[in-house]
Amino acid sequence: MCRFSDCMHETEPGCAIKAAIAGGELSAERYELYKNLGKENTRNYALKKQVSKWPKAYKKNSKRSMWD
Repeated sequence: MCRFSDCMHETEPGCAIKAAIAGGELSAERYELYKNLGKENTRNYALKKQVSKWPKAYKKNSKRSMWD
């Protein structure tokens, strides 16, 4: 575990992840997969927030009559 709670594992001195990759304890490919999962999680969260607004918008639009 890194000594930094907010470590991005990129340029921070003393990063345990970078040391593990350099020492062969952790493969660079596995670390890249980990980073990709984080990006995917961020995209999914944003999409979930967007989709959760749909029912409210539908209700608002369905209350209008066609003659409005």
